[in-house]
Amino acid sequence: MIVLIGGGLASARAAETLRAEGYEGPLTLVGDELVPPYHRPPLSKTYLSEPADQLIAPEDVYRANGVDVRLARRAVSLDVERRRVVLDQGEHVAFDKLLVATGAAPRRMPIPGGDLANVVTFRTIEDADALRARLCAGPRVVIVGGGLLGLELAASLRTLGHAVTLLEAAPWPLGRLVRGAEVGERIIALHRDHGVDLRTGAAVRAFLGAERVEAVELGDGTRVACDLVIVSVGVRPATDWLDGSGIRVEDGVLVDAGMRTSARDVFAAGDVARAYHPLYGEHVRVEQYGHSAAQGAVAARNMLGRDEVVRAVPSAGSEQFGRRIQVVGRVQGNEQAVLFGDPTALRFSVAFLDGSRLRAVFAMNRPRDAAAARRLIESASPVDRDAIVRTQELT
Repeated sequence: MIVLIGGGLASARAAETLRAEGYEGPLTLVGDELVPPYHRPPLSKTYLSEPADQLIAPEDVYRANGVDVRLARRAVSLDVERRRVVLDQGEHVAFDKLLVATGAAPRRMPIPGGDLANVVTFRTIEDADALRARLCAGPRVVIVGGGLLGLELAASLRTLGHAVTLLEAAPWPLGRLVRGAEVGERIIALHRDHGVDLRTGAAVRAFLGAERVEAVELGDGTRVACDLVIVSVGVRPATDWLDGSGIRVEDGVLVDAGMRTSARDVFAAGDVARAYHPLYGEHVRVEQYGHSAAQGAVAARNMLGRDEVVRAVPSAGSEQFGRRIQVVGRVQGNEQAVLFGDPTALRFSVAFLDGSRLRAVFAMNRPRDAAAARRLIESASPVDRDAIVRTQELT
């Protein structure tokens, strides 16, 4: 019996891979949402204006492949010795091999007014549907957090005609992905040029209102009037249910490059996993769609006795006001940033170099640079800064 705990992409890919690789035994997928695994990236983009079916596979596909899908069920504890998972309704699910793929949950802000009505987070399809319903009233929206999700929501809501203010505490947006002015200034200009009131260095002190949020108070005392606040300040891995299990957890479930946890026959994948990455020589937790798929597939094959590892270069993509944004690799913070292309036309890239080694690339409307970056990072090929400046290309 193989059990997959979590209703996201990692579990869906694991189930698909197990059957494709010839596993014919009992297979159970447990998810805490009301629908089977679905694609998350469109939720902050096209889904808000044109809702469409986002299921990775229809329920009848799981039935046809003998996958017992149990929805609206939440794992509350894991007993490694007895090889069983306890669900929220008291049900015990036995396993021979287990995949932990419970993802992550949005962080709330522990400040006054954080529990007011219309102070929301955005992660699930239920969140997206609830936001679409609120948009019918034409609210003034404040988004707290200038990461990729916050920026996507700002672009989507502004495109729909809503008044949007985006508040970022750091000097630049996208601080976790690409640090510094080379990218930040241009992201700010892109959003402001399209009517987003994007403010940096804007620390939020409190949400104000009687029962519903009416304003956001900043650290300097400034108040921003609003009808709706979307908090987008990151996520935390959903590992609470593993307390007392003996599974090693350090900002996510610690796993090797083959997605094996500290417990025999227990694997982890997706946003909940902090995996050893051969490319970086350390454990990293990558909250990116493609990585979840790769990890789920590798975990499944290793459950069947393979010895595979995840080597994929972390990458993320976004569409904002018609501009295609791609981030390939990881920025540590001490790299040299090299800007090339045509920033004024918003067709540019920034290469982040550690000596002659390429660590990451931010590309806006330059997909060739993103493809070249993936190849160069994977191969650890030396990169010549002067050649990039001279040719305005990444080769």
